[in-house]
Amino acid sequence: MADFAILDFTNAVVFEDDDIAVVGFSNGLRHGGATGTTFVAVADGALEVNGLRLEAGMYACAPEPATFEARHCRALLATMKRYRGIFALGGPIENAGRLRYINGCSDTGLIQPLKCGDPCLNYLHFPGKTRQTPHYHPSHRIGLVYAGEGLCHTGAGTTPMRPGDMWLIPAGLEHWFETDEATLRVIAFHPDSEFGPTDESHQMLNATLTAAPA
Repeated sequence: MADFAILDFTNAVVFEDDDIAVVGFSNGLRHGGATGTTFVAVADGALEVNGLRLEAGMYACAPEPATFEARHCRALLATMKRYRGIFALGGPIENAGRLRYINGCSDTGLIQPLKCGDPCLNYLHFPGKTRQTPHYHPSHRIGLVYAGEGLCHTGAGTTPMRPGDMWLIPAGLEHWFETDEATLRVIAFHPDSEFGPTDESHQMLNATLTAAPA
C-alpha cells in the first residue's frame, strides 16, 4: 500500500510484509503461529487472549503460540514475525498521554520496547482543534481509533477517521492529522523503536553503584 488506508475487519490478514502480519479481528477463534508476537488493541466489544478478557481500550502483547477468541468486537492484531516478546496486558487507556508530542498532542508508551529497536505499542491523544505539522515515520504505523473523530491528510487526499477504524500509514509517507471540536484517541503499533534499554545502558545497570576497593 502506498497511501494511508483504512483496513477491514475480515478475521483474516489484511496487510502483510516480510516482518508484520495484521488482522482485523471481530469474531471467532484464532490461533497464533509457532513464532512471533502479537500486539493487540481493542476498540469495542471484548476479546479473550489466552483465556484472559480484554475490553474496550485495553491492550496486550502475546508471544506465540497464543489464542484469540471474540464475539462482536473490533480489535487490531499486529503480529511481529520472528520476535519473542513477553506476555503482558493492560488498560483501559487514560484520556491524555503522559508525554508531550508535536503540536500539543500527547502520548503514552503502552507496551515498551524490551531492547532499543524492538516493536512497541503507543497511545496518542489529539485535542480538539489540532492541526499537525506534516511529518513522516521511518517505518509503518498501524493503528486503531479508540474514540473521537479526525482527519488524516496526505498528498493524495483526506480520509475521515472514526471510532473503530483500523488504519495503516506506510513508511515514509508524509501525513498530518486534524481534529475539529472532538478529540481523537488512537492506539498505534510501531514495528521498531528509536529508544529503549541496551546492554550498556538500562535501569538495573545504571542504578547499580559498585563499592570502591578497600
